[in-house]
Amino acid sequence: MTSAGMAGHPNPEAYLDDQFTYSRALDGGGTRGMRVIDSAFVGNRVWYAAAEIISDDEPLYVIALVCLVRWNPKARDGYVFAYKDQEESMGPCEAGCPARILRLLSPTSKESALDWRRRCLVRLGCTPAKSITGCGSDFPARFRSATAIPAPSSSS
Repeated sequence: MTSAGMAGHPNPEAYLDDQFTYSRALDGGGTRGMRVIDSAFVGNRVWYAAAEIISDDEPLYVIALVCLVRWNPKARDGYVFAYKDQEESMGPCEAGCPARILRLLSPTSKESALDWRRRCLVRLGCTPAKSITGCGSDFPARFRSATAIPAPSSSS
C-alpha cells in the first residue's frame, strides 16, 4: 500500500495497532470486536500483538497476532507497506514474540497455538529444563501450565 493508504499512520506498528482495534455491530444485536493491548514491531519485519477479543464491550480472552511486514518507506514505486496477518493458532513460522506480549495471553487448549508459544519461549531462552525465573521472566502460572514449562521448584 502507499503512504496515503496508511491513512496518516507514520509506521506499520501504528497502522496495525489501529487496524486490529475495532468493534462491529452484529445482525442480531450486540457487538463483537478486538482491541490491541500491546504490540511490538520486531526487526522491522514482524509485528506481534496481544489482542483482546471483546463481545458486547466485555473482554473474553487475549490472543497473539503475528503480521509479516514489508516496510520500505523509500520504495520507488510508492508501495511502502504490505502485511500478511495471522493469529497464533494458525501456527506462524515467526516465533520471536517478546516476553511482555506472551505474558498477556490467555490460556488456550489449541495445540498449534501452544506449539507457537513454546517456540517463542525457547527462542527467549526458556526451555523445560529452566525455571521461568531462570529465563528472567515471571510468567503467570496459567501460562506455564498451558505451555508445559515447569514452575520454579520451591526446593531451590
